[in-house]
Amino acid sequence: MTVAILISGTIALTLTPMMCSRFLKSGREASHGRAYLFSERMFDRLLAGYEWGLKRALEYRLVTLCVFLGTLMITVVLYVMMPKGFFPEQDTGSIFGSAEGAQDISSAAMRSHIGEMGAIIGRDTDVASVGYSAGSSAFNSGTFFINLKPGHSEARAPTRSSPGYVPS
Repeated sequence: MTVAILISGTIALTLTPMMCSRFLKSGREASHGRAYLFSERMFDRLLAGYEWGLKRALEYRLVTLCVFLGTLMITVVLYVMMPKGFFPEQDTGSIFGSAEGAQDISSAAMRSHIGEMGAIIGRDTDVASVGYSAGSSAFNSGTFFINLKPGHSEARAPTRSSPGYVPS
C-alpha cells in the first residue's frame, strides 16, 4: 500500500504537470461549445455559493470557531473509540475455494473429483461443513464453501501431511 501511495505521489508531482503542459490549451486558443459554457456557469454559481458561505463564516467568527473546536473534539473522541486496522478483526469462519481440472475433462468426471476433494476437506477436524458445486462457470472448474467450527479461527493452516490439505 505504501509503495502504491509513493508511486501515485511521484506521478502526481512529475508526470501529470508535464502531460498537462502538452495537452491542455490556454483559454485564448480553445473555442468553447455549449457544454463548456454550461459547466462554466455552474462553476460560477458554485463559486458564488462558496463566497457567500465564506462571508457568513467570517461575519460570525466566534460561532465558526466553536463549531470547528466541537468538530475537532468529536473527531478526537471518535478516533480513540473506533477500532483501527487495515483488515477487519472479526473472522467469519468461512473459506471459499476453487479447483480447476484439465481442459478435456467431462463434467461427470469433474463432479466426481470435486466430490472426492470435498470429502477430503470434510475430514479435517476444524471443518464443520463443506459445500461444493462443479461446472458452474466452466465444465472443468468447481467451487468449495467451507464452514469452520467455532473457536478454530486461530487454527493452523493445513500442511501436506494434514487431512485437510488440498493442493492447488
